[in-house]
Amino acid sequence: MWTFGAICTCVHVMLKLLVLCTVVCSVSSLGLGRTQSSGVKGRLICDGKPAAGVTVKLYDDDRG
Repeated sequence: MWTFGAICTCVHVMLKLLVLCTVVCSVSSLGLGRTQSSGVKGRLICDGKPAAGVTVKLYDDDRG
């Protein structure tokens, strides 16, 4: 048989676990959407010759 005190203790423990899980999930989700960077090294060949003075832009494609 559960007493009122035991039920209150159980509810407090569950509430603490809920708060802990909420904090952990919130903190871990902060890493989402952080700034990403990439670098490329190589030679750009155009018509069999190295291309000089060319700017190359990289784009992120998240369409899947």
